[in-house]
Amino acid sequence: MWTLFLLAGTTSALRFGEIATHYLGHAFDENAYTAAELEAYEANFNRHLMQDGLENVEGFADDASRDQRIKAILQDSEPVITKRKVAQWNLAEDAALSEEKPVNVFDSADVERVKKAVETASGYGNATYWIASAPSRFYSESSMASIRDAKAMMGTFIGNDAKTLPDTWEKSTEDAGDLPTAFDSREHWGKICPSVTHVRDQGACGSCWAHGSTEAFNDRYCIANPTRKELFSTEHTTSCCGLVPCYSLGCNGGHPGLAWWWLTHFGVVSGGDYGDTSEFCWPYEVAHKKAPRGTPQCRRACPNANYSKSFKDDRHFGKRAYMVHGIDNIKTNLQKFGPVTSAFMVFDDFMSYKSGVYTGPKAGAKFLGGHAIKIVGWGEEKDVPYWIVANSWGTSWGESGFFRIKIGSKTGMDWGGSAGEAGKQPATLDGFESIVV
Repeated sequence: MWTLFLLAGTTSALRFGEIATHYLGHAFDENAYTAAELEAYEANFNRHLMQDGLENVEGFADDASRDQRIKAILQDSEPVITKRKVAQWNLAEDAALSEEKPVNVFDSADVERVKKAVETASGYGNATYWIASAPSRFYSESSMASIRDAKAMMGTFIGNDAKTLPDTWEKSTEDAGDLPTAFDSREHWGKICPSVTHVRDQGACGSCWAHGSTEAFNDRYCIANPTRKELFSTEHTTSCCGLVPCYSLGCNGGHPGLAWWWLTHFGVVSGGDYGDTSEFCWPYEVAHKKAPRGTPQCRRACPNANYSKSFKDDRHFGKRAYMVHGIDNIKTNLQKFGPVTSAFMVFDDFMSYKSGVYTGPKAGAKFLGGHAIKIVGWGEEKDVPYWIVANSWGTSWGESGFFRIKIGSKTGMDWGGSAGEAGKQPATLDGFESIVV
């Protein structure tokens, strides 16, 4: 059933479809959605209107500024996954780029070049490398994430807004030699370090920057200290690696490279998933609620009163944080020390990923934002090389929370990432000025 919107100055109510037609400037195609998707679209629209202080659509007044706001809200209220989109992604060709050079995710010109190429492309072919579906993490009969919800989860600054570390790691002569065709951290270290195979969920929060960095640091700490198998607190990083020195905004986005620097210098306490208080100092605090909420406050004491260690004594430090640029350097560093944090451009087709090797955005896909993850390995299938990656969207998404993405996918993941080395004492503050200035 449609909710009827009462408009000021009228004697009748208008259906959602009529509202949509007016603000979109063209006939609204209700047949593009299932009944459940239409209800979700309308519910999302109402929710986002309230979030933006526009609870009542007050008629078709001659107010261009207000109309543009409502149009933008309407466009972002569409479910990010629909049955028609899934069918489209399973048939659409990959968006072709005019240049073959690698995509620098830290360069705004490169980011805009890819966005334009993808969003204006068209064409259908046979999608032979990956399968799209409607994962329950974002799509169910009772709740469907909107485009705005999806954008809010892309919390990593990319392009010229991104801040990177001054220190850079490059393989030395002692690292020379052929790299294997395949390497998987889960097989190599998974039995020793549970964090390597553990999949997190960032919930309704743009904290991917904190997840990608803290998770990789967690893995590397255990790899260097095999008896230390505890999970680290992604909430600690999200809430306390703030504007200074991380130039980060908690659930509203941040910089994974600067998070690595913060982790090594200030240390992170233990912490499990949302609702898990049995073994850790500070578990994750953000659930899957769509209603907006602020970033949980930074703490100086363990929220878990039953935890045996003090907050100060529970911190884990590193001895170095750095950038790793280039495919060979990423592989070599990963094989030597453990998973690497990286960032890439996400388009809406990626939300529907189920399995296979994601080869890059499909023609006509919409750009959502920058997303941070941890690369855990690499391999090859049907002559297509790929990264093996841990996402932070729970185990119901993708390949039990992981995904594979083509090396050279034009999403920017190959350009480079951030990483570091574990230590038992805080690293010195050398280089602080070059980061925060």
